[in-house]
Amino acid sequence: MIRAPHPDYPEEARERALVGVGLFQLNFKPDGTVATLTVRRSTGYPVLDKAVEGALVRWVAKPGYHSVIVPINFGLPY
Repeated sequence: MIRAPHPDYPEEARERALVGVGLFQLNFKPDGTVATLTVRRSTGYPVLDKAVEGALVRWVAKPGYHSVIVPINFGLPY
């Protein structure tokens, strides 16, 4: 990947102590930008899914990448 920003943990989710694991698939255009993003498994919370989607659509792959599945884990430190 040329650029792969991590999702922010939304303040609302931290305040509510929301945790979740999701799987997201990115399909890339020939220029390396994201063509489509598919939620393969939701984190279980729309606020977390939205944060992930906001970060993943900014990913840029090296030319030649077709797709990638990205696991995301939102957890709270103990």
